[in-house]
Amino acid sequence: MRLQSKHNAKKAAYHSALGKAWSVLMEHAEQLHGEFRHHSTDYYYEEMIQLARKTKVKRAKINMWNAFTRLQAHAVNEGMFLTIHLLYNDPNTNFHGEGNNTSNPTLAASQLAPSLPTQWKVMTHDEKVAATSGTMDELKVQWETKALAVQNTRLSAFHHVCNNLDVIEEEVCPSTAPSSIDLILVG
Repeated sequence: MRLQSKHNAKKAAYHSALGKAWSVLMEHAEQLHGEFRHHSTDYYYEEMIQLARKTKVKRAKINMWNAFTRLQAHAVNEGMFLTIHLLYNDPNTNFHGEGNNTSNPTLAASQLAPSLPTQWKVMTHDEKVAATSGTMDELKVQWETKALAVQNTRLSAFHHVCNNLDVIEEEVCPSTAPSSIDLILVG
């Protein structure tokens, strides 16, 4: 019993400290709202919460591999299919995003990347430079634009939740298929 009461006291102290921290954040959000008046207090609160994540996440330097995957994804999405022979040999490659959804025919570079190393490895350094020189400049501009763009916190949070639900569904549904248990995920 003594261990349980220690645990409960520690838990109560933790929740009290969290409540105080939340109050401080809300006070700062109210100050920002009073000073700038462009957005609601909740908006400024969400911006402060997101600030820690935004400052931690930094992109790696642009390299030829990033440019190559972007170039290949663009080619596939534009219907040029420069790497079609590699894609046909890889059963995990999906031309239309997840689930062969033909209503969304765009393919992200990250989805295409697993099928490209074979082609990349046989290229000489000069071929890699020639293939990616213009694309690296475009990619640099895209990354800089994305880094400086104003983010819609609520929209980002919505997409984050949707992506999490998709991951949960992928993890849960295949494991329940043989047991004939139906699950409903409400988002």
